Amino acid sequence: METKPARVLTTDDIDMIAERAARKALDLVMIEVGRSVTKKFFFLAGLVAMGALAWAAKSGLLGD
Repeated sequence: METKPARVLTTDDIDMIAERAARKALDLVMIEVGRSVTKKFFFLAGLVAMGALAWAAKSGLLGD
């Protein structure tokens, strides 16, 4: 059973692989940053909503 000799990568091949890997890594980082920002935004929005409800209750705007 004969095996084929391993293909030698050229500089262009290596550059292409490195570029694709860098793009993929950057995409993953951007997804994680987006998730983090979204979580913080909704947390702050919840705090503002709770504060507004507390203020409205204290001011008598919600009824008795």
